[in-house]
Amino acid sequence: MSILSVLFVLFLNNWSWEILSINPYTLCLVWLASLLLFLAIIKKSFNIFGIYLLLMIPILIIQWKTTNNAGLSYMNVTEKHIFTYRKSELPIFTIHIFNKTKTINSALHLANERDFMFNKLEQNFFRSIDLNLYFFGNHPRERAGIREFEKYTFLFLPFFFLGLYRLVTSNIKYPLVSLIIPLILLSFIGQDNPIGPFGLFPFYTATISVGILLTHNKLFSLLQKYK
Repeated sequence: MSILSVLFVLFLNNWSWEILSINPYTLCLVWLASLLLFLAIIKKSFNIFGIYLLLMIPILIIQWKTTNNAGLSYMNVTEKHIFTYRKSELPIFTIHIFNKTKTINSALHLANERDFMFNKLEQNFFRSIDLNLYFFGNHPRERAGIREFEKYTFLFLPFFFLGLYRLVTSNIKYPLVSLIIPLILLSFIGQDNPIGPFGLFPFYTATISVGILLTHNKLFSLLQKYK
């Protein structure tokens, strides 16, 4: 039943078929990575997890190469307006002082740019962990110019929470690592990708599968008890 639970999730999620329509090679990679991560979790096998990490290297490279406007320095039209507005909000006497020396003025510009990059890093991070992005097509926070789609049916959400609770309470570090590594990359490059932040596909799939497996085992033990 353990393998059936992960196969059930792999075949019954919209994300798989979106990836298949654009890049079948990537789908094979993320499916295999999902299976390996799931097996590493339930068997608590460091060797299987090591193979998973090696497989994540090409997946994250593809994620980086196929993501549009990858980089913290990129600004769309809206972000440029916000950036310009922040600079214009400086007090007049401060602008007068800073304009007297080019060195201080360039330092001010650099500080504003660093502030923008930090804000964008933070924004990318929280967008990447937003459950709406995965279970509800990012509704009601759809982004202009980025195609949003429901990656997993919302019916999987309770199993995700159950699986996440199980992983946290069992003190297995593999899922945490499988979450953090793609998140680091996505925080820098964003999610402007036609098939979304698929570097996190194995983490979500494995976590949902653990929840389904746990539910099955509980129901089976109850049926056995009352037979």
